[in-house]
Amino acid sequence: MLAEQIDKVEGSERDLLKQAYETESKSGPQTQSTEEEAAAYKKLMADLGLKDNAQPKRVSEMAKLLDQKKEFDPAFKVSSKLVHRTALSIASSNIKGSLDELQPFISKQAAYDLLEIYGLINSYIKANSLRPPSKGSSPH
Repeated sequence: MLAEQIDKVEGSERDLLKQAYETESKSGPQTQSTEEEAAAYKKLMADLGLKDNAQPKRVSEMAKLLDQKKEFDPAFKVSSKLVHRTALSIASSNIKGSLDELQPFISKQAAYDLLEIYGLINSYIKANSLRPPSKGSSPH
């Protein structure tokens, strides 16, 4: 992309672009930080006993594993219907502003859920530091 710009300018600006292009070409892609992040993520997955091709659990399954299914089910029954892509697609395409009434509900539910998740993570870290749970143990 930078090489294309060099031919479009004249004078000192062209020289500066050419110099920048040569410098960037010599240094090559700067991927060290992203490679380190990917390696750390793979290590965390391995520490948690997850395979590279592990599929995410359904939210209801996670709630059940955490003994939170009773609290989760009522919110899920309402939220899942409201935010399903078909319902949102139909509602949003029929009447301008038709989703305005849903936004406060979804926003409040999301804030509640995030605070609940934060509380669970915070409690776990206070009790166990940042170690992953041992295999077969429950976070509670």
